[in-house]
Amino acid sequence: MVGISEVIQTLGAMIIFSLILLTANRMIQTNTLKEVESEAEGIAIELAQSIIEEAQTKPFDANTVNGNIPSQIPQGFSSAGPGSTGDRNDFDDYDGYTDSFDTELTDPGTFAFNVNVQVSYVSPPNYDMASGSKTVPTMFKKMVVTVTSDYLRNNNQDIRLSYLRRYYKRDN
Repeated sequence: MVGISEVIQTLGAMIIFSLILLTANRMIQTNTLKEVESEAEGIAIELAQSIIEEAQTKPFDANTVNGNIPSQIPQGFSSAGPGSTGDRNDFDDYDGYTDSFDTELTDPGTFAFNVNVQVSYVSPPNYDMASGSKTVPTMFKKMVVTVTSDYLRNNNQDIRLSYLRRYYKRDN
């Protein structure tokens, strides 16, 4: 009888040890997933921010390139959207811009990101893109940069950054 009791105790100890190992493995896997999601989120924010920063260096409108000032503001502004040449030489030329980026990482491999940009004229007080227009000029343009990736699973949301730009004329 003594031998059977020791075998049962050994089996019980092995079951308890197995449960501890499974719990530890689950915790490690959850932490790794959160780490990957956090890194993907940081990269997505960097991508969106770099596009906004690049657009900030461009003139407000196609009709204000090279320091030109339309005779009537805001009626003298062009429609929001990409220019005919395909170059991004003013702020609203980023409208409709899409691109894909692959970022190498050391642990899981490669992150794939898709970027989509929208630019529209908006009006106070809410500056909402839904109420914005591509053809009715105002003193404000809003850019929304959306970055998507399979690794952005936190709350099942994409990264979306927006930037509001106001036209102002400098007196020289």
